[in-house]
Amino acid sequence: ARGSAGRSGGHAAKGAGKSEGHSLRWWTDVAEVCPLSGFPIALLPYPPFKLQAVSPQRGSRETPKLVDGPYLVLSVLCSWRFEVLGKALTVADVNALDLYMKRCKLGPFRLGRALELLSEHSPEAHKELEEIRFTARRRLEGLKHIQRVRLTRGGEVQPAAEGSGRVEAVTGTQHDASMSEERTTPAVVGQQGRRQQQQPQ
Repeated sequence: ARGSAGRSGGHAAKGAGKSEGHSLRWWTDVAEVCPLSGFPIALLPYPPFKLQAVSPQRGSRETPKLVDGPYLVLSVLCSWRFEVLGKALTVADVNALDLYMKRCKLGPFRLGRALELLSEHSPEAHKELEEIRFTARRRLEGLKHIQRVRLTRGGEVQPAAEGSGRVEAVTGTQHDASMSEERTTPAVVGQQGRRQQQQPQ
């Protein structure tokens, strides 16, 4: 009887372990697709980022949007547009994305660091920022390729709708993405809702 109980306990422990492991990957049960990439949230090999949204009518927080965090960060670094899904990224959003990328060990890309380099106005900072953005473009193209392959193998899904606020990556030459152009100047909304313009030299 004791041996039987021990075996039962062992099976229960294994079952609990499986259940716990599944709960750690909670997003695998999500039926949504990332509104930025059109890739299914459930197929992401890492947790999605919960993007906080505020209703313009009520001025209150809505249910967070689940997005592919690395795709979002890389896209912002490439396009240098600090806006997603029609919402300007706030300082709180940037900090949350940096913490998310660090906690989930999703690479060295940090929006906060990019903004710091932009504000330094030195040749060294400018060079480092350009290197970060160049690497981000390559990483984003690699991520898009991997997701296309996975979708081809796993079946088709509906892509993100046009006009949904999808962040487009810069795919032109490095000159087109130059920090010296005025159109690449980001506007990050501060804690009080005031836009903070970052002007490159």
